[in-house]
Amino acid sequence: METRIIGKWDYRWKIISMTLLILSIASIEKIPALLSALFISVLLIITVKIRISDVVKSITPLIILLVIMSPFIIFTPGQTLLGEWHFLKIYTDGLKLLFTIAVKAVSIFLILTTLLYKADISKLMQAMNCMGIPGKMISILISTYRYIYLYMEDMKKLFTAAKLRGFHRGMGFSHMITSADIMLTLL
Repeated sequence: METRIIGKWDYRWKIISMTLLILSIASIEKIPALLSALFISVLLIITVKIRISDVVKSITPLIILLVIMSPFIIFTPGQTLLGEWHFLKIYTDGLKLLFTIAVKAVSIFLILTTLLYKADISKLMQAMNCMGIPGKMISILISTYRYIYLYMEDMKKLFTAAKLRGFHRGMGFSHMITSADIMLTLL
């Protein structure tokens, strides 16, 4: 089914259609429309027949980033106070903002996964070049996509090696120095 619906599209049409879909999702504000956008993104993943393990592997860094950002977003001031604990106040506007950001990010990431899954990188670069996208930008995008997974794998190896030497993640200046040294070695 994938070969008939999306697989045989010219890469220029894929880029244009996915970009328009991403821009339309980014402009959505209403929750029912956001849920519809998420449904369309999941439907695209199913249509292209991407394995769930591949989707989970690619979306895990995004979920981690959203979890890290969520405390800052939840405590965004608003009009309707939902609850408070000491000096922390949770407003419904903050929860709505977190939900909106999360659904938009996941939907857009799923669309990008659909576009890039089993894509011929050289044809994708040629299509971007034909569309007038500058060569330097194409190189940056492609190298970022190509090397992000290698960096993640190498980072896991470096932290594993440090852990075997007695390092454990924690709070404090010495832990930050060691983590910074590991990141510096990675880059």
